[in-house]
Amino acid sequence: MLLRCDAVKPWTRGYAGETVRDFHTHTMYSDGFYTPTALMTEAARNGIQEISITDHDTVAGLPDGKRTAESLGIRFLSGVEVTTTWLGKDVHLLGYGLEEERIRGSRLCSYMARIVESDQKWAHRVAEESRREPITLKIDGETERLWISEDELDRFSESSIPSYFIFGVLVKEKLDALSKRFRSVPARHIYYFLFWRSGGQEFIDRYEDLFKDFEIENRTFWNVPREERPLMRTEELIRMILEVGAVPVLAHPGETVLHEKQIAELALKGLKGVEVYTPKHDAQQTQFYESVASSLGLLRICGTDFHDRYHRNRVEIGKDRNGAGLCRGATLQEISKVRS
Repeated sequence: MLLRCDAVKPWTRGYAGETVRDFHTHTMYSDGFYTPTALMTEAARNGIQEISITDHDTVAGLPDGKRTAESLGIRFLSGVEVTTTWLGKDVHLLGYGLEEERIRGSRLCSYMARIVESDQKWAHRVAEESRREPITLKIDGETERLWISEDELDRFSESSIPSYFIFGVLVKEKLDALSKRFRSVPARHIYYFLFWRSGGQEFIDRYEDLFKDFEIENRTFWNVPREERPLMRTEELIRMILEVGAVPVLAHPGETVLHEKQIAELALKGLKGVEVYTPKHDAQQTQFYESVASSLGLLRICGTDFHDRYHRNRVEIGKDRNGAGLCRGATLQEISKVRS
């Protein structure tokens, strides 16, 4: 049974009303929890009919995702989310309609490989720090030490590893093996408690007593500064995405606080769409960016930025922040028509 959409507002007329879609999702190949196969299964369970996997700076999860989606009757749009820099801030671009034969050997492929290499080097430095200063805990009066080995990190060798979440997953598995009391704590929350502090007080408060019982110190572990990432300007990445025949779309502009004039500048450089309908935008932001996209003749895209159900976005795949199916915005067919 398909999810029913919320009532169509006046500003959404002219777009499909019943197809549930999500064109912004992540897998374990970047900082999501699910494998591509598991993510597509979750999508089918939520009644999604059109979907895209958009991992950070990598397309490694697309083949499995496409294969599984097609077997489940879900229309699949290949995608990626690339990190760029503009106006002194990180700006994310979504690229849709990637074809393996066109992306192979392209400038876009080389750029993403450089970012992945930078992130992989950083991840290995974090693993080294974990061995120098392991997380210690007490189990039945005995001291246990947790760290991450190179072999364990190699499990994610194809991932872009843009955050400490991978380390949260690995530590979670070790804690589960030591005590069943940790098994009810999601990996995402382990990550929030041990590695992520910005806005994470809720999770510190929620699990403080549990971690205290095992004498795990409440601080940020394995804090390894990143070297400056080799990011290129947003307009250059727009050109790279266009060069491989894909559709460049601005991801969640409300998060980076981009204004109409700035988006108009990017439209002149070849930007084809804006992610408008996302749980990251409140009603006012949604209406504003919808108006901007319409006035500039840009596609209006919907996506959740789904990582897993315990992500701070607090949304399910294919649903808005109120739990209704995402039905607004351009269809897969409409996006595909824009491809060069």
